[in-house]
Amino acid sequence: MQSQIARRRRGIGGRSTLSIKGRRRAAPAVVGVLIGLLALVCVASAQAWVHREGRWWSYYLPTPQWTASQNAAGVDISSPTGVLLVSYAFSQTPRSYSNDQVATLTANGHGLDSHPITSLRFTSASKYTSSGGWTDRTYQWTAVRTDLHQSVRGVLTTGVYSGAGTYGIRAFGFVAPASQFAKQASMLATTVSRIRYIPQS
Repeated sequence: MQSQIARRRRGIGGRSTLSIKGRRRAAPAVVGVLIGLLALVCVASAQAWVHREGRWWSYYLPTPQWTASQNAAGVDISSPTGVLLVSYAFSQTPRSYSNDQVATLTANGHGLDSHPITSLRFTSASKYTSSGGWTDRTYQWTAVRTDLHQSVRGVLTTGVYSGAGTYGIRAFGFVAPASQFAKQASMLATTVSRIRYIPQS
């Protein structure tokens, strides 16, 4: 959303504005100041992310106050209050699975949320996408945290791999209180996208 504030006589900070065909625009010096401030905001935003690398996973935390735990099978990332959660997990399997089966396994294995949940409902499922031997599908879901009496919304992407007699599954996504989901979804999705597995020698 953009807004324009016109000053009749003087510009921002007492600087004069330039008039072109009856319209006013900020003087070049003012534009330069605004561009500089925007650049500083962008730099500060980029510096807020904190890189971490463990034995199995490399990832970024939105701020230093966030925490993470990892093992060979996956990584869980949590906000300071524990209400915003990001997770990524994968495993080789002895046989092939479908994306829907992986979604069910994740839900039954309490992999959607670190909090206990009830009233789980998958509300939508995307089309299938394929890349690098993986076939992925993304699900939207809702539930209620029984310990916090809190409605939550989540996103889960499941992946299945099959090639040359090798099979694997993966599941990654995030969850947030329903009241915060719209505001936090973009940041949480970015956190998920920056998780990388470190190949073991």
